[in-house]
Amino acid sequence: PQVRRPPQVRRPPQVRRPPQVRRPPQVRRPPPQTAFYKRVSFRDLPYQRGKSAMKLKRDADSYAVEASFLSSSAADELQSLVALPTAYFADLRPQQNQFALLVRDFGDDWYQRGLLQDEGHATAAARALARFHAFFWGPPWTTTTPGGKEEVPAVWDAACYFEPEKQDPAHFDHIGGDVWRDRVDAFGFAETYADLGDRFARVARDVARRAHPPERANKQTVIHGDPKAANLFFRAAAAGGDKDTDTAPTLEVGLVDFQWTGFGRAATDLAHFL
Repeated sequence: PQVRRPPQVRRPPQVRRPPQVRRPPQVRRPPPQTAFYKRVSFRDLPYQRGKSAMKLKRDADSYAVEASFLSSSAADELQSLVALPTAYFADLRPQQNQFALLVRDFGDDWYQRGLLQDEGHATAAARALARFHAFFWGPPWTTTTPGGKEEVPAVWDAACYFEPEKQDPAHFDHIGGDVWRDRVDAFGFAETYADLGDRFARVARDVARRAHPPERANKQTVIHGDPKAANLFFRAAAAGGDKDTDTAPTLEVGLVDFQWTGFGRAATDLAHFL
């Protein structure tokens, strides 16, 4: 007689686990003598409360750009040309709009200038920007380093926070008219400049496209994106020849705040600095 076998138990389908992401090896950096802790929470900043959703996302993305750039090997290579605040730790929480970054502090021998009104500081800063641009100069998707070619870190496809695509569509409608008139009155401009805002408004969109070309092929290099005086540090240079000239440099320059770093034109970076 046939022996009745027990019914086969159907095994549950195998759950396919996602492939394991191989983490890049951690770069072992020497510990800093002093560190700077940059922490941002949008809910603590009054000026963030009235921003559009587009601008809030733009600002949130900017902290990921800064963390990516300062943690990259490209930033390590740049240290021989211009001082940067090397990143040691990043805690990015875009869902909560909270961001933290621990970076190397420049130290007490560095200082800032509110306005670069003298030739020495202005020249040193311009040379530092030139070295920064030259490092990434060439095909806009790679950079030549002493170790060969490597991928550029995750930065903006179009640098600068004032780049047209990072603004609300009506941004260019608020240049002339009463907006400019308020500025004329507030700053005490001569009546000669009363119509300057309207003249700006007529050419602003075309000038913006020229300064920030949408096609990456028309961008020359990676630029800082916000090289204002507040993002520049200086200190007396050590003895030795300048990297660009035969004269001994009097100042070293450090750059901070890389939230708006990305592809762009060197002249746009320099114009913003000036």
